[in-house]
Amino acid sequence: MKLSQEWKKVFLYSVLILVISVLPVKEIKILEKSGADKLIHFCLYLILALIVIHSLIKSFHPYIYSFLYCLCWGTFVEAVQYLVPYRTFEVRDLFFNSLGSIVGLSFSYKFRRQR
Repeated sequence: MKLSQEWKKVFLYSVLILVISVLPVKEIKILEKSGADKLIHFCLYLILALIVIHSLIKSFHPYIYSFLYCLCWGTFVEAVQYLVPYRTFEVRDLFFNSLGSIVGLSFSYKFRRQR
């Protein structure tokens, strides 16, 4: 089975998010205290939503499936973080992942409607 170029991008970006999320980073505590880590979650998943919707736009209910993909991937990444001793599972991270996904999909929807 051959993956399309769009799905290769989804796969690579999803793996990038996973790798970033499990790497041991000393600066994480600083980012958490300042709230910047939530902004990072928001931005990462906004971009993921845009990449996924681009891959699914010609399918049935692309916005619903794009959001579900982002939600499932974010939950999977948080579950992996729960298993990694130096990272933690946070419901607030899931919230900002979902919020970024919703904003990204909203941008895509508005842009496509204007065209």
